[in-house]
Amino acid sequence: MAVQVKARMSDSKRVRSGMFVAFVRSQTFRPRPDLCLLFVAVDITEARIMAAWLVPSEDFDKMAGKPSARGRLRFYASMKAASRDRWRAYRLEPAELAPQVLARLDS
Repeated sequence: MAVQVKARMSDSKRVRSGMFVAFVRSQTFRPRPDLCLLFVAVDITEARIMAAWLVPSEDFDKMAGKPSARGRLRFYASMKAASRDRWRAYRLEPAELAPQVLARLDS
């Protein structure tokens, strides 16, 4: 399994407000069954994962929408537990990340 990682730190304005925003270049993004995108919010004071989203690239391709004028696909998700945004099904608590990666490797 290949993984493209997009990380944001806890001192960023968006993460402090409970949101996670990242961009993937459409010019180089090629979805395939063995590729996942891992979006991770990291607490820089405690060196720990705050929230993560493990998204199969084929799902990201279907759900991300059209690229911006700059050719970027946007990932915009809430870090709030009660959120019902489009990426909710992929959001993982820190303790869930490793088991999810292992399950993905087994499939």
